[in-house]
Amino acid sequence: MHVPDYAQYNIWFAIAALSFDKLVMYAWTAWTNLPTHKKTGSETGLSKILGHRAEIRAVNDEMTEVLIHDVRFKWAAGQHIYLRIPSLGPLEAHPFTIASACPATSNTSSIQLLVEKRGGFTKRLHAAGEKGQDSGAVPVTAIITGPLGRPPTWAACETLILISASTGITFTLPILESIVNNTDGLTCVRRIEMLHVVRKRDSTDCYIERIKSAISAAEGAGIALTVRIAVTCGTSSVGGKSCCGANCQCHNFEMAPNVAVEISNPTAAATQTSDPEKAIMPLESKTLTETSSLSITPSTEKSGVTSTIISRPSSAKSTTTSLSSSSSKARQIIYTSSRPAIASFIRAPVEAAAGETQIAVCGGKSIVACVRNCVAALSDERGVHKGTGAQGIALFTEHYCF
Repeated sequence: MHVPDYAQYNIWFAIAALSFDKLVMYAWTAWTNLPTHKKTGSETGLSKILGHRAEIRAVNDEMTEVLIHDVRFKWAAGQHIYLRIPSLGPLEAHPFTIASACPATSNTSSIQLLVEKRGGFTKRLHAAGEKGQDSGAVPVTAIITGPLGRPPTWAACETLILISASTGITFTLPILESIVNNTDGLTCVRRIEMLHVVRKRDSTDCYIERIKSAISAAEGAGIALTVRIAVTCGTSSVGGKSCCGANCQCHNFEMAPNVAVEISNPTAAATQTSDPEKAIMPLESKTLTETSSLSITPSTEKSGVTSTIISRPSSAKSTTTSLSSSSSKARQIIYTSSRPAIASFIRAPVEAAAGETQIAVCGGKSIVACVRNCVAALSDERGVHKGTGAQGIALFTEHYCF
């Protein structure tokens, strides 16, 4: 060794620290993956000795859902775990954000993971999930390490803005649920604006019911919540080709319950790619034709944009008051068939905030960079840190890479 004798202790100290870290990590993993005392009768193979029962299901041709059962530890919104499935890769451990909120009362719970198919492990994971599409989810044994990460205190601000793209919803949705389902009342949040950019509408099927439940919980907690879902699949279904093929239904929002729909210009949309991480496109809208099962109310709250409020009438008898109240509820979920204007989405709630604003974004490098630039420009314009008296803006970024 080309190290003097008096300095060799530094080398051995580094080796000892690394060995201790690995030893503690393996011991922690073994402890968290011990089988529960409550036997369900469905344990097979390795899960009888080490690991958790898990189920794999292919949501569509791009996304896989993993459910891990009988988890005994608690976690915070925004934390992640390392997932190892011995049947797919015994020596591979990959980090995934926990997509479900931690229940406050149960000792054991289930963890949901949403994984986008790329290559290697995620491709094999999706292929395994596709095998069970006819018979249901595919049972496997999962070994997990975690939870890891130290997210900020989300309930300490007055306005919360959540932005995500693709599987970034696994980061923002648990944050939303943890705020609206807060039973101890220790929250300062009074307004939440959520934006989710997704390529295909059916990708939202595995969590859209959770969003609806969060809206109901927010109403009970007195929190103003608006959820916007931007579907960027190729062109509008009015005409032209789509990245899903000729029978694409990604922009068929007419039968979606309690939503407001903004339809973009199909010609302009055709010039854009279907990557949800790409640039921003302004909206130009057209109204939908009325159907017998829907009550349609046009609204022009923003200059140059016409949004159509769609609500299902509770009875054949309708009045101006009932239309007004149904439109108010419908505006809580807004589907758009175009790319969102990120800067405008951030500016409106920040300027209306009476207190501090927390912004959280999870997505690819391009959308994270876009949000970071918008927040920096808005903060500088308002002079937040220059003694102008404007309320502060905090930004937390979480980007995925492959």
